[in-house]
Order: sequence, then structure tokens, then C-alpha cells
Amino acid sequence: MSRFAIIGAGQTGATFALALLSKGHEVALYSDRSPQSLYEDVPATGTAVMYGEALAVEERLGLHTYRDKAPLIEGLTGWVSSSSGMEVMAMAGSLGDMPGVGVDTRLRSFDRVNEFIRLGGTFIVEDVSPESLDTIAAAHDLTFVATGKRGLTDLFAGNAARSKYTEPQRALAMITVTGLPTDSSAFAHRSDHGGAYNAFSIVGDMGETIWCPYLHKTAGPSWSFLGFGRIGTEWEERLSSPSNAQEMLETVKGLHKEFLPWDAAFIANAEVIPDDRFSWLKGRVKPTVRDAAGFTASGHAVMSLGDTSMTFDPIGAQGAQSGMKQVGHYLDALESHDGPFDAEWIRSTFEDFFHKSGQASTALTSILLDQDAGGSVNETIFLASNGDRRVADGFFQLLSRPQSALPFKDIAAVHAWIEQLCPGETADEILGRSLSRIKEAEQLHAQGLPYFPRA
Repeated sequence: MSRFAIIGAGQTGATFALALLSKGHEVALYSDRSPQSLYEDVPATGTAVMYGEALAVEERLGLHTYRDKAPLIEGLTGWVSSSSGMEVMAMAGSLGDMPGVGVDTRLRSFDRVNEFIRLGGTFIVEDVSPESLDTIAAAHDLTFVATGKRGLTDLFAGNAARSKYTEPQRALAMITVTGLPTDSSAFAHRSDHGGAYNAFSIVGDMGETIWCPYLHKTAGPSWSFLGFGRIGTEWEERLSSPSNAQEMLETVKGLHKEFLPWDAAFIANAEVIPDDRFSWLKGRVKPTVRDAAGFTASGHAVMSLGDTSMTFDPIGAQGAQSGMKQVGHYLDALESHDGPFDAEWIRSTFEDFFHKSGQASTALTSILLDQDAGGSVNETIFLASNGDRRVADGFFQLLSRPQSALPFKDIAAVHAWIEQLCPGETADEILGRSLSRIKEAEQLHAQGLPYFPRA
């Protein structure tokens, strides 16, 4: 039995603490808030959608996946238009045997913290500082840092070689709403799968939107909206302006009327959740990969976990998933290790995780952040997904298992992947079919007619 401390009782920290406790270890979980305050007094940290591979970690650990309560996400529809309003590409893909769920992070954290306490774990309400972390690390075999508060993230140096971006790439906005159906009638104009498919849109150089079926902590089945405004655009300003949930919802509806008319009628009845003043969120994130090992003032090695380890822009849905996969990987590494948990072990354990999973998650996020780059890997994937449903299936299934194909070394590797998904056809044939469909869309646009069905 080892003695572990975890700083941060968010979704990843609480999950890891509970899993370690169930393995028979002595665990102390530190949080700057009580369990009830974590549930009531903070916003959800994003939609935290998780798909098959991350949910499989929860199942393996005997944790509740919420699949029995949350609306299942079985696939996605992706529609692409230009900033001027021309509707260009429409794709739909299934997640196959890897359906997902979007669950309020406050609900997951609250349930797991309370279970941790019930089973005898030590829960300490303390605003941990770099100075107090030194004392905590000295008293435990290994301390994990799963929060960036009070400068704790600064203990872990950023890895410039693995961190492609030096600034945030999007202004982010989120709101959870009720008033919309979550059954097959939801987004029925987009596909026969209705509310079982996320609704993803790209609007030229303005940004992206996605509607996700969601399990809110009190409202239950609902919808969560995420908006991504490109820096320097009108969307950045508009998504950054709201100061409360109602203003955010009005902004979202306004963007739909002007830029996303195909979904505007469906979301017109969306309503804020009156008993949750934290049902919305805005901000921006700089995608960053950090060193796994940090050191306290006295030289104790501590280990980064979750968002402290790898910070993702949420456009690729990799943050919560990567954290859960990291929990599973680290548990296995701890169980098979016999010796000190020193900096060498910390770094080698993270390196193994990064090469097995984290690197591909970073690559997938970049594909979605950089989707307008001409002649690139990302453009080829989007074009091929527009040309063939089988490619769209394969693309969207990368959300759960990006390491099955990513990172691609070059365009030739992308073509080989496309042809593997579509036996008997060449990548050029599929891309040609996509270009033909884009010409059809251009012709309709020239006639003043829509290409996408309307709600």
C-alpha cells in the first residue's frame, strides 16, 4: 500500500482518488471547496463529452458511466459553410460501437468525491499553495497535481516542441439549455438519427459551433452548446461579450439567425436553466503539453494530471477523455511499479502515455483548429468525409480512438487511410466525388437556394 495525495477534486482528480482508494492505497484528496460547493458554486468545465475508449476505462474501474441516464451520442453531423453564407459540405458519421455521453462535470465530481469519503478516503478542504504543496509532498509517496490554481501549474514547464500554439486559438462559449427535445425529433433535418447525433457546424473563418446531448446535474437530459470564435473575428467579440446566461443564449440565437439559418428554427425554443446560475461559461484556452514532473521548494517531485498535464482546446473533445485515459494508464503503471516514485519514473510513465494516446489527441485537436489550411492534411480529411460516408465514420470515430490513425505524417498517409476505409476506391476518386458535390452546392447558391435542409 502506498500513500498518495491528489490536489484538485475536479472530474479527473476525483476519479483518480476514488480508483486509487479502491486499489487499497491511502489517499488524501485536496480541494479548495467542499463537495457541496463543487456542485453548486462553480460552472461545469466544458461539456466533458466522453466516448467509447474513455468510458471503457470507467467501466474497467467499476465506475458509473451515466449511460443509463444520459442521452447517448451515436454520431455526428458536420456542416461547413463559407463566411459569406455559401453552404459547402455536409457529412454525417457514426461512432460505431463507441457511443458517448456528455455529463455535467459537477455531477461526476460530486458523486465520486462523496463515494471517496464514504469509503474512507481523506478529503481536505484547503487552498493548496506552492508552499503548502511542499509539506503535502513530503508526507506522501507521490503527489499528483490536477489543478492550476494558485500558481501550481507553473511548477510544470511547458514543452515547446509538443505545444504547437503560443496563444489561444478560439474565444470559447458554453451554455446548457432546456426546452429542446432530446429524442429523434431533435435536429431531424440533419439526419435520420435526430438527437442521437451531435450537430457540428463550421462557418468559414468565423468559427465553429456544436450542439451536444447532455446530462445536466439537476435538469437531466438537455442540450449543451459550445461556440468557438476565431481570434480577430466578429464571433470572438460576440461570444466574449455576454455577462450572464440569458445574454449568452440571446447571443447564440443571434448567431444562428445570421450565420446558421439551417438550425435556427430548431433552437428557437431553447431556454436557460433558472436554478443554475453557472449553466454558462466563457473564456479561452491555450493548448499546451507540460512536463510531467514538477518540483516543490524542497525538491520533492510531484506529477501533473489531467488538464495540468495536457490542456486541450475543447473543439476535439479530448480534454476529459485524455484525463480519463491518463487515470487508467497511471493506475496500471502504479500497480506494476516496485520502487520510488521519482522524477525518472514520473517522466517515463507520462512518455509512455503520450506516445500511446496523448500525441494522437493533440494531433486531432490541431486538425480541427486548423481546418481552413489549404492543401493540408486537415482539408483532405474534411473533403474526403464530404465525399464518402465511410470516411466520415472513420473520422468521427477518431474522437474516441485518435491513435488508430493519427498523427498522419503527410498527405500520402491520409490517402492510404482513406483507401483503407473505402476498399476498391482510390482517394482521388473519393475526393473527386466531394468536389462534384461542392459544385452542386455552388450552383444552388448561385440560384439563391439552400444546400442544407432547414429545421
